[in-house]
Amino acid sequence: MIEPSLAAALARVADRANDVLHGYDWGFQSNGDDVRVRVPVAMPAASGLSVAAPADCYFMVRKDGKTVFTRDGAFRFDRGELRTEDGGTVLGRMAAAPEALSTLRIDAREAAVRRPRDLRIDPDGSVSFNHFSIDPRSGQRRAQRFVLGRLVIARFPAGTKTIARGEHNVEPSTNVVPVVGTPGDGAFALLRTHVRELAGVDIEAGLRRLQEAYLSLEALQAAYRGNADLEKGAMDLVK
Repeated sequence: MIEPSLAAALARVADRANDVLHGYDWGFQSNGDDVRVRVPVAMPAASGLSVAAPADCYFMVRKDGKTVFTRDGAFRFDRGELRTEDGGTVLGRMAAAPEALSTLRIDAREAAVRRPRDLRIDPDGSVSFNHFSIDPRSGQRRAQRFVLGRLVIARFPAGTKTIARGEHNVEPSTNVVPVVGTPGDGAFALLRTHVRELAGVDIEAGLRRLQEAYLSLEALQAAYRGNADLEKGAMDLVK
């Protein structure tokens, strides 16, 4: 059976290697606060549903029955619900019920009537789309903009440690209550639109931490080999 200290050292090496391995992936969240960057690099995106949160802020997502937090704002509509790339449902405030926090969704009847086109997220977090109607008098087709609701974003108190949940999501390590609001409401800055963030990992820091983890593992292994040699020598003397 492997010694607990060696198992912990191996786990640290695996975590640090994972940071470097995914350092250029879209929206990856490291498990180590010491290699994270506050504002990851954002690249242009064609989708109107791809946005980036302000520094130190997260989008709120329901996944596997719990609320998690992500900086990966590459969203899409699937089965009428606004979802993350890994299938979580994005939380916000529906225009029809702005006081409640809920999944942003278009119900099937509304989708059939409105036939949404040109879905987009604006800097203030408004999720909207064009729908077309026929003027009964003129018979002309008219486009109107319909606002479904607004995304919410969250910020943790300074010093809060987070734990990675999968490759794109985090949750606080303690039962802290985040500050929740909407982009541009005075407490939070606006979103950046038509962009997608790369991993929030400082690659150079990640490589340094990986080297440190390997050195620590090698030192432990050398110590265990030394102890094993001493024990063998003692047994040989007894014989």
